[in-house]
Amino acid sequence: MDPENVEPILSRLSSVLDSGLTINEIKTIQSKIDKMKNQEIKEIGKYNVIYHGQKSVIRIEAEMSIEDNEREVYVYMYSNHELVKFIDNEMTKFADEKGM
Repeated sequence: MDPENVEPILSRLSSVLDSGLTINEIKTIQSKIDKMKNQEIKEIGKYNVIYHGQKSVIRIEAEMSIEDNEREVYVYMYSNHELVKFIDNEMTKFADEKGM
């Protein structure tokens, strides 16, 4: 995805979680991704969230690819099965809405 889509998708996820992924955390994640170099893979962090009343942790990793001055970031989110399934659905909806 384009790096500028990271903050909007994380904000979308945050809005449907019971709690977690605060605005400050999202801005920190975006800042870390913005500083990444070509072919860099980075552990962005672990974030405590509550989803459907259950405490969970989302671990975020990112990989940057830059070709012809076009930046593309692959964002990987790891958590429990139910939460990962939810994240995948939300990311798919987001991509469809944006025509990605």
